[in-house]
Amino acid sequence: MEPTFCEMYADFCFHLAADLPDLSVENEKITFKRLLLNKCQEEFERGEKEEEEANKAEEEGEAKQTAEEREEKRLRARRRMLGNIRLIGELYKKRMLTERIMHECINKLLGQYQNPDEEN
Repeated sequence: MEPTFCEMYADFCFHLAADLPDLSVENEKITFKRLLLNKCQEEFERGEKEEEEANKAEEEGEAKQTAEEREEKRLRARRRMLGNIRLIGELYKKRMLTERIMHECINKLLGQYQNPDEEN
């Protein structure tokens, strides 16, 4: 996800959620908003996993990859995660996400830093 276009994507999703009809599958109501939230959650969790894998690969110093390749992989995962986080924030501003969901995301992000360095 390109962080630059997150506001536009959120606006597009807001209009789609209003215009698209709800679907019923096996007596279960499926909305565009629900599908979007599920996808955001999957991407959020995937981003965490990719960043962990990139850090693990760097710590182990995988012989298969050069330092540049490992750094590129880590940067790609970080950029993707940043784009998803920005999209989630924009969706929240459009009231497509609840405060509870935002609180959960923030806790997950801050939970990575148990003892943060004061200078960072």
